[in-house]
Amino acid sequence: MSEEHADFVDIHCHILPGVDDGARDVTEAVRMAQLAVGSGIGIIVATPHHLPRSPLSAVEEAKRRVANLQRHVDDAHLDLTLHPGQENVARPDLTQRLAQQEAVSLNGSRYLLVEPPFHSYPAYVDELLFALLGQGITPVLAHPERNTEVQRDPDKLTPLIARGIVIQVNTGSFLGHYGEAARETVSVLLRRNMVHVIATDAHHGSGGRRLPNMRKGFEAVAGEMGEERAWSLARHNPLAITEGREVPDMWEVLDEPVMPVSPTAGTVQGRQGRLV
Repeated sequence: MSEEHADFVDIHCHILPGVDDGARDVTEAVRMAQLAVGSGIGIIVATPHHLPRSPLSAVEEAKRRVANLQRHVDDAHLDLTLHPGQENVARPDLTQRLAQQEAVSLNGSRYLLVEPPFHSYPAYVDELLFALLGQGITPVLAHPERNTEVQRDPDKLTPLIARGIVIQVNTGSFLGHYGEAARETVSVLLRRNMVHVIATDAHHGSGGRRLPNMRKGFEAVAGEMGEERAWSLARHNPLAITEGREVPDMWEVLDEPVMPVSPTAGTVQGRQGRLV
């Protein structure tokens, strides 16, 4: 494997403790960090749904909480870097919230993780995304494969991709964690070149689902599109996002899904060459 010692980058993870429906406390957050490192992840952007009210702005509160969790991760001797972020609900006032520092971008970059509704796709979603683009913000659309309208018509995403909006899908969707429709849709999106980032959207440190399982997502992508594509989605593109660079690997959308490559054998090598 050409990048056997590289680490994955997870830009969507609910690892901040006691904030939302993710990690309940510091103990679970550190357990999630342990699982992430074991799955080959070296960088996580902590993306809670919301942040508690405080005298600080949401941006500063996110930085404070991430710095505190980083200390616990370091104390556990885990080679894992945490960055601040947020999973921002797609609602009409998001541009104003961003201007007021009440919405948090991914590691202070121009990339903003935006969550669409699950059971509808109202017109204001695209209007919002294009408005963000007009302000120099690049939306990263979170797990659209779970949206019922996208499941019926994946081409809803085509005009977004044409404008440079980044599509992030969940590793769990490849594993059937969100149902058969999401699993089928994520495969179609992948094989039509409509996926730019995979992320775990992890919420827990145990239980078998919604874990920081990047390795399994990598292997699923490699089985369908090859390892070069898998590295783009699990490392190159998300790393560029955390560093505020142009996403390097964006592909022309295909009219029809390509046939999957033969499933690859072997395992992903992690840091120090260990199997992860």
